[in-house]
Amino acid sequence: MAIKKTSEKNVVCVKTLVAHPQHIDKVQRLCQELLNSVQPCRADRLSQSGLLAFECSNDRWDSNVFHFWERYESNVAMGRFNNRDDMQRFMSNVQEYLEKPVGMVLYEWRDGHMGAACIQGGARVMGMMIMCDWYHDVRGFLVVSACVCNCALLPLACA
Repeated sequence: MAIKKTSEKNVVCVKTLVAHPQHIDKVQRLCQELLNSVQPCRADRLSQSGLLAFECSNDRWDSNVFHFWERYESNVAMGRFNNRDDMQRFMSNVQEYLEKPVGMVLYEWRDGHMGAACIQGGARVMGMMIMCDWYHDVRGFLVVSACVCNCALLPLACA
């Protein structure tokens, strides 16, 4: 009897926050508070939350830049998680300390590799310098067709 191999397909959300230089400590504190509130979800209720990974790091080149790496079982799990009270409170509280809106890129994650990105703009993600060719698809999304990147921080396959 043959067994069909199924693929693991998830959603990755990468968020970038750029703090005003005079508010780096406040943004760092808010990020740490959020990580602390998410920790029980990561450890104890993984199957209920749909959260597979949730990390925050300070950019190694720009001390006022913070990156979130989030992986979810599905788009539904991502939406549900980002509508939690602690996430909403964080996004509301951090806004006044940022130089610009939060940058966000979504990726498909399949069998341990990142797929094409759906991005609104910007070319710096997770401390990586990325040079991409992109185009707008029929829905108006910006689709990355080819990327060359310096993946020094994460062992990822860059699409």
